[in-house]
Amino acid sequence: MTDRARIVFWRLVILVLLLGSWEGLTRIKAVSKTPGLYWLDPFFISRPSAIVERFVYLASDKVRLSIWQMALSTVQSTLWGFVVGVSTGFVVGLVLGRNDRLARIFEPYIVAFNSLPRIALVPLITMIFGFGIAAKIVLAWTIVFFIVFFNTFQGARSVDPDLIHAARFLGASERQIMRTVVVPSALAWTFASLTPSISFALIGVVVGEFLGGESGGGLGFLIIQSLGTLNAADMMVALIALGVIGIVMALGIRQVETRLLRWPTASRSGALRESATRRSSSCSCWASPACGSRGRSGCRAPARRRSCRSRRSGSPRGPSGRSRARSRCTPAGCRATSRRSSRRSRSAAA
Repeated sequence: MTDRARIVFWRLVILVLLLGSWEGLTRIKAVSKTPGLYWLDPFFISRPSAIVERFVYLASDKVRLSIWQMALSTVQSTLWGFVVGVSTGFVVGLVLGRNDRLARIFEPYIVAFNSLPRIALVPLITMIFGFGIAAKIVLAWTIVFFIVFFNTFQGARSVDPDLIHAARFLGASERQIMRTVVVPSALAWTFASLTPSISFALIGVVVGEFLGGESGGGLGFLIIQSLGTLNAADMMVALIALGVIGIVMALGIRQVETRLLRWPTASRSGALRESATRRSSSCSCWASPACGSRGRSGCRAPARRRSCRSRRSGSPRGPSGRSRARSRCTPAGCRATSRRSSRRSRSAAA
């Protein structure tokens, strides 16, 4: 059994034990009458069998607004708020992260707005945008924006300065530096905030549906409706549905992150392969009087200028058992920088 299979097995075992204990404890009346365990009464938390029955009923055509329509409305609002929040947070974080003056100008306003409790903004957002989908999207945006903004801002600030200097030395413009250096570095920080962002977007949408009523038509409306009728089974159906939606969205974000962030590993492996290739194909030859543009090892002089550096430490020995200095080829040919090798070469030529 693989490690992944073991993890899935233990997850199923925990789920079965949880549901079995829930069902069994709620059927024993003596348990709910125990001091401190009153909440185990089916009136408060229902039981799994009753929840399944209510789910089947809410998913049928017997109700005017099915559970599928409510879930679709919640998911749609969550995704819209998530996309708008991530896109705006990423752009603003990237701009302020690379412009220190703008960051210092807008810092007090950003901190002040982020300090406001989101639940306190619900009445104001409802007054402006009504009870429809727009209010839920705006409420989700107010949560997601700041999560993504602060991560992207920190990612743009933590770019290695040596990479930027190297790009400028190679002639890259500011737009190319932003596209090839800053954005890839900030993306890693941004993706780290996507999983909690999708969860908080879902929370914001549900809070908006609490006040939106039936016009919102989401799972939040089902929770408020079941609270008004004291129906714990319907409330549990909505809560379990929200949990499943959150798990699916988080797994989807992780899959997207895995696919889009393959470039760090690929770039590191590519750099290692390129470095190894350069080492193996570096032009070097044995110092000898006959070494011109080609040496005895058959190396070719590179097209660009390269300084000829001698490697005297640990230099190998030639067929005659004498130590020969190894040097790199230059456009002018192979030049021995070791004095000892030069003397031996001149004596051999004489």
